[in-house]
Amino acid sequence: MRPTVGIVILNWNKADETIGCLEAVEKLAYDSFSVTVVENGSYDDSLQRLKARFPTLDVLALPRNVGYARAVNIGWLAQQSTGVDYLLQIDNDARPAPDMLSRMVAAMEADPQLAIVGPLIYRRDQQAQIAAIGGRMTRRRVVTMAENEPDRGQYAGQERILLDFVFGCGLMARRRVIDELGLFDQRFFLYYEDLDLCIRARQRGYKVACIPAAHLWHQGAVSAQGAHYHKDFFFAQSRIRFFRKHLNRRNYWLFALAEARYLASILLRRLARGDTSGARAYGEGAIRELFRTTPITDNR
Repeated sequence: MRPTVGIVILNWNKADETIGCLEAVEKLAYDSFSVTVVENGSYDDSLQRLKARFPTLDVLALPRNVGYARAVNIGWLAQQSTGVDYLLQIDNDARPAPDMLSRMVAAMEADPQLAIVGPLIYRRDQQAQIAAIGGRMTRRRVVTMAENEPDRGQYAGQERILLDFVFGCGLMARRRVIDELGLFDQRFFLYYEDLDLCIRARQRGYKVACIPAAHLWHQGAVSAQGAHYHKDFFFAQSRIRFFRKHLNRRNYWLFALAEARYLASILLRRLARGDTSGARAYGEGAIRELFRTTPITDNR
């Protein structure tokens, strides 16, 4: 019997994107998966449209937007309760290749210490351009690998690329590892919850990897479109919150000093081009978080 996979897709006011994602998921060349859509408090007609297009679809409708991490957790908990072997989060603006899931499952089955994997991510608007493969964490920064690289076949033939993190647009986790680690940290309302989960797995001695033969095309930030203030606010807040959680006190304050200079440069650039709303949002999110002294140690 093939390992079972529970797939979770979030929707927030973007039924067209979610329907497109579900149509791509229907074409996956793997027959042992189930899908749960978490309808994250949309204020448009998304729920009605999803049910009209997919009458038997498992939809968990939330009364309000509870944030990305918490919404995925709700979907993953529903899938965990069915006893699946793997949990896969796919963003609604992502389109998996038909063989993506089978390749990711094969990689996980080959190595029990492999806890989390992601695909080779391409850009949907430039389909031959790699968006990213994941990244690494240094003492005071995170580095995205292969960001916006042209695909020259440089990753062809590699079974896996070991990393510190992969991105949540197509993140698959071993269920028993999630049972041990816990779910996404819900204090990350939007952004960095995927990096946090991967780093927690690495801290327990597990492996995280990109599977280059597994492909996914991603638009990026669709759910945040039309909510630019919140996008900027939560990106700044979550970025700093991530480092508050994972750096020791000395490295965090060294990071904070560098981040304050970086923040000043961002605000000046945005103000220079007339983006006062973006400058305000980013500044409020960053400043509110940057100089907090309470450590983040537990996972919620």
